[in-house]
Amino acid sequence: MPTEYKSAKNSLKLYERIKLETTPFAVTPKFVKLKAFSLIGYMYSDGYIPHYWNKYHSGKLSKKLSGGKSCADFGVSIWNHKMNKQDYFIGIRSDEALGDISNKIKIKISNGLYAVFTTPESTQFDYVNTVHKTWNYIRSWSPENGYRCANNYQFETRIEDSGIFSEDIYIPLKKIE
Repeated sequence: MPTEYKSAKNSLKLYERIKLETTPFAVTPKFVKLKAFSLIGYMYSDGYIPHYWNKYHSGKLSKKLSGGKSCADFGVSIWNHKMNKQDYFIGIRSDEALGDISNKIKIKISNGLYAVFTTPESTQFDYVNTVHKTWNYIRSWSPENGYRCANNYQFETRIEDSGIFSEDIYIPLKKIE
């Protein structure tokens, strides 16, 4: 409902402002090694990812999972080979789950090397557009030094309560053999 959306003071706007760019868009990745960890949350499919985030935030599902505390939210794009489509998971680290986790989905993020792209800080109204531009840049980016993008999943993370309209996008890398 529009009133629920407005009262949630959600960060995602479902429309994009028209903006003419005169400079090329580029984001320099950092390379980090992660230890494996688990996430717990909700699986979505057949839709537009910002809609999933709006549903997640307007329902205060992060707070329900975390027992009311502020923590990082994770969005994971997972290729569903069985159904030949992309699924999308939203949740929190399972070690931060203090709320109701019954009947929730649990997934594992593998250890390894990741390229991390931080989206430029933007406004509430331009946030979705900035995330889209960053993903478009990542699609054209190619890792160097004998690595390639792994095909199983990618994930993004941010803290909704921070008031900062930026996120980190993690791309898993594999050594070229």
